[in-house]
Amino acid sequence: MNLIPFYTVILALFLMLIVGFIGRKIGIINDSASKALSAIVIKIGQPFMIISAMLGVEFSYERLKGGLLVLGLGILFHALIALIAYLAVFKFKSLEERKITEFSIIFGNCGFIGFPLIQSILGDEGLFYAGFFLISFNLFMWTWGIIVLARGRDDIKISPKTMILNYGTIPCVLGILIYALRIPMPEFVEITASYLGGLCTPLSMLITGALIGTVSLKELFCDLKIYYTCFVKLIIAPVVVVLLTCGLGFNSFYIMFMAIVFAMPTATATVMLAELYEIEKKRAAIVCGMCSLLSMLTMPAIMTILQIFFNN
Repeated sequence: MNLIPFYTVILALFLMLIVGFIGRKIGIINDSASKALSAIVIKIGQPFMIISAMLGVEFSYERLKGGLLVLGLGILFHALIALIAYLAVFKFKSLEERKITEFSIIFGNCGFIGFPLIQSILGDEGLFYAGFFLISFNLFMWTWGIIVLARGRDDIKISPKTMILNYGTIPCVLGILIYALRIPMPEFVEITASYLGGLCTPLSMLITGALIGTVSLKELFCDLKIYYTCFVKLIIAPVVVVLLTCGLGFNSFYIMFMAIVFAMPTATATVMLAELYEIEKKRAAIVCGMCSLLSMLTMPAIMTILQIFFNN
């Protein structure tokens, strides 16, 4: 398995992160710009990215079966990581700090960063399955994720509407229907979806880089709890998932796929929801920023170890 494309994408993502950081420092990306870019990513880029992943893929019942398997594994492993996250922060004294840390550990940036990395290693086949995985991510985030953030709050309600109708779930279902029903799409539609979906990765990295630019170096590098959170998110979670996937007898494709999606840094949605519900906004930004930085080291390390393992 050739990991050179993976490392190339990692370096490109890191450079985008730096550009976003510089953009924040020199005033190009301010708070309003960051919010506007976030809205574009979530409401325009993400839906088209998901649909694009399923367009142009040759139909087969084997692929559909594999996609549904990935969906089931996504729900199972998200539940497992939720348990690990709950135990990891159990002794945190502050409820608000505990909630945002727990959320940060459970949910990774599996779409905006995960999609290009999955494609770099597993090709279009992996990108196709990523659409199914994103369904499990959105279902879990809009159910258990909101339950976590709602602890101790009467004003945060779980809405059945947002659980089912959101910017992640709807395009996933549409993409699956287009694929399963073999609905032909004109080439210009596929190109449009590809271009708009391509907005996600650069914009999300610019936002994350700008996010890092909002906190001081002391806040970013000197809080031991942040390192602890990153360790659980970037090391413990993917290692547990890989060991279980191996133990269940899955082949190298599924093991690599699950390793990638669960080795992702904290989802930028963490910061957006923290801002929306006024829950430890600065801590959410610091965790997301530090996780994104450290993941540039941990993800290549995990992929390299797995490659060595599969080659032996």
